[in-house]
Amino acid sequence: MARRPTGTTEPRSELYDEKQAIRRVNQAGTNASAQNLAIQSAARVSARWSAGFGEHHKGWLAIQKTLQSDPVVPKLAYAGYKAFVGEYISKVRNKGTETSDMVVSKFTRLGLDGSKLSAIVAVLGEVLDTGY
Repeated sequence: MARRPTGTTEPRSELYDEKQAIRRVNQAGTNASAQNLAIQSAARVSARWSAGFGEHHKGWLAIQKTLQSDPVVPKLAYAGYKAFVGEYISKVRNKGTETSDMVVSKFTRLGLDGSKLSAIVAVLGEVLDTGY
């Protein structure tokens, strides 16, 4: 049984166990079957890890096209809009802890254009609901 870090109360994740297996195989040497196992495990780990970024990345790419078509938006404001996309997807779509209006009003108070934020919400709804 693998050792758990002290002070943790939650059980280890499958991802943690895979990473530990990869580490042990790498320390074992140059056995061909061990290398194949490490490569397969690493592929599974990276696929699971990157799967969570699909929705955020797809949403941000759609918003970049919207922002680039508007010459009034300064490049420095892109960070704020990117933060808005992340928070909207996280709190409104995934967790459901806030409404769309709450997130829009928060970022409007922070200095972003409310009409652009509403347009972004519409684009995100289209892109994330249809998958394109």
